[in-house]
Amino acid sequence: MTFSICTHVTPEEHDAGDGPAFAVAVATKAPAVGALCPYVSHEGAVSTQAFVNVRLGRRGIALLDDLAVDDALPGLLEQDEHSELRQLHGVDYRGNTFAFTGDECDEWCGHEVRDGITAAGNCSKVRRRRPPSSTPSRTPRAESANACSTRSPLASKSAATNVVTPPQRY
Repeated sequence: MTFSICTHVTPEEHDAGDGPAFAVAVATKAPAVGALCPYVSHEGAVSTQAFVNVRLGRRGIALLDDLAVDDALPGLLEQDEHSELRQLHGVDYRGNTFAFTGDECDEWCGHEVRDGITAAGNCSKVRRRRPPSSTPSRTPRAESANACSTRSPLASKSAATNVVTPPQRY
């Protein structure tokens, strides 16, 4: 079970400095999730999960200097031989979002995209299945927000949060 969220907060919505702020939070039963899933910089936030490929997160964040998240991440997935096993989502400073859930992920998995926020979740012990399409989207893919468990993702064994705010100017 893994649930993650990436968020973009515009300068008008926070008082942490002059630029946008980004955050990634991940909750899972796997140890050391903070070293594997969340990636954040001053340009955006990315999370990779399911069958994790840390190169997608590292390279995705690095590409945000030059590309929008909805251009960078699909390009990385095209080069990944096992993309159908992965979940990858993120936000950038331009206000773009991207979310992908591969067709071969756990029995229940999906993602959701809202204004400045992306979220993804998966777990393997559920009776329901999600729709069969792995087309990247800006719309909900999960059948139900509570499909995996009635237990809060925050009650899981491991959690990691990374937050980046712009540098303060004095």
